[in-house]
Amino acid sequence: MSLRKTTLWLAVLLALSPVSAAAQKPVQRDYPSKPIRVIVPYAAGGPMDYIARALGRKMAPALGQQLVIENKPGAGGALGTDVAAKSPADGYTMLLTSSSHASLPVIKKSLPYDPGQGFRPHYADRQ
Repeated sequence: MSLRKTTLWLAVLLALSPVSAAAQKPVQRDYPSKPIRVIVPYAAGGPMDYIARALGRKMAPALGQQLVIENKPGAGGALGTDVAAKSPADGYTMLLTSSSHASLPVIKKSLPYDPGQGFRPHYADRQ
C-alpha cells in the first residue's frame, strides 16, 4: 500500500473517531461516592497483596476514591472469599483472588458460599 493511501485511510479513521465517541453513553459520575473495599483472601506481604496495593495506587486517582485493601487469609482463600460473597453487590466491595476460586470447590466438600452464583457485578441490578 502506498504512503498516499495509508495517509488517506488514517485521515478517514481520525475523522470518524469523534463521531463514535460522541455516540457513547455518558459516564455515570456518582460512582464511587465512598472508598472501595478490596478483599484479598491471602496473607499480607504475599504476591496477591502486592498486586492489590499496586492496583490500588493506580486506580485511586482514576476513580477519585481510595481503595482500602483488607487481607483476610485462611482456609486457602475461602475465609476472605466468604466475606466478599456476603457483602452487598453494590460495587463497593471487590475480591482479588487467584485460581483457588476455581479449585476450592473441587478440593473442599462444602464451602460457605457458592463460587458459581455467589458473585456478580454491581451493574447487574441496573439493567
